[in-house]
Amino acid sequence: MKIIYIATDGKDLELITQLRQKQWQYHAERSPNFGKRIAQRSIKDVNTQLLEKASGGLLLDLARDAETGDLVGYCLSSIDVEWHGEIESIYLEPEYRRHRIGYKLVERALNWMDKKGVSRKKLVVGAGNEEVLDFYRRFNFEVRSINMEQLE
Repeated sequence: MKIIYIATDGKDLELITQLRQKQWQYHAERSPNFGKRIAQRSIKDVNTQLLEKASGGLLLDLARDAETGDLVGYCLSSIDVEWHGEIESIYLEPEYRRHRIGYKLVERALNWMDKKGVSRKKLVVGAGNEEVLDFYRRFNFEVRSINMEQLE
């Protein structure tokens, strides 16, 4: 399987709309307490908030199947005003998982942050998706805190 990686920025966020909706559905199904809220988010509002937050830069890394031309995944990363880097979201189509594509996307995001000189790197794992913790531990991420939110 040959994958082409394409680095771009916030001007191309609309390219990942369908993949982000799939990612949100994935999380909604795994989060019994907050799934409904996840599924009801507006892509436009989330993009606006992200662009405002990413005053230090935004990286949208795309994974495209070289044979079919299909966009099969992405990793979206930001740098905020305090010069903290964050992997905002990552998604791969199910049939492309376990082929080191996600690993490569995270590696590229972290290298971008290193080149930008960020002072801290972080990511958020949604409740119900704890199975990915070991994947992120490969990059020296560890659980630092557990945030809780009151149910409505």
